[in-house]
Amino acid sequence: MSGFNLRRYLERFPEVCEEKFGRKFDFVKLEREFAQVRTGGSRLMARDVAKIFDKDRTPFGLYWPEPDFKTLEKQLSRQPVFLGPVVENEQELLELLLKVFHNLGVTSLVLRMVHPKQFGIFSTPIVNLLQVYQSRTVDLY
Repeated sequence: MSGFNLRRYLERFPEVCEEKFGRKFDFVKLEREFAQVRTGGSRLMARDVAKIFDKDRTPFGLYWPEPDFKTLEKQLSRQPVFLGPVVENEQELLELLLKVFHNLGVTSLVLRMVHPKQFGIFSTPIVNLLQVYQSRTVDLY
């Protein structure tokens, strides 16, 4: 699909949110709150992930399963996950988070907020819209 401009739709996201949810969401503010995780200054914590699912901050909880935050914090305390700075092999980072969340959509939400310039949000409707196919979902993302 050469010539398909997904950015055009991304730019309309605030307008769509206003129409669908009656409000806009400030993802730039949320991205700034992940600065320490982005640079490697702090590990990922369950409270970071909880921000992504806060219904007052994002609509994502309506579409992706919210992790059990107590279990997540125990897991992240036992095995700290540092997401920054981005390493050359982004697939390793993706696979590391998949072991934590067991869900590509949720993993993509975390990566998108921590590294907004490198990662996007994975959703089946977008994959179908773009008509991109791979044998493994990890490769697709």
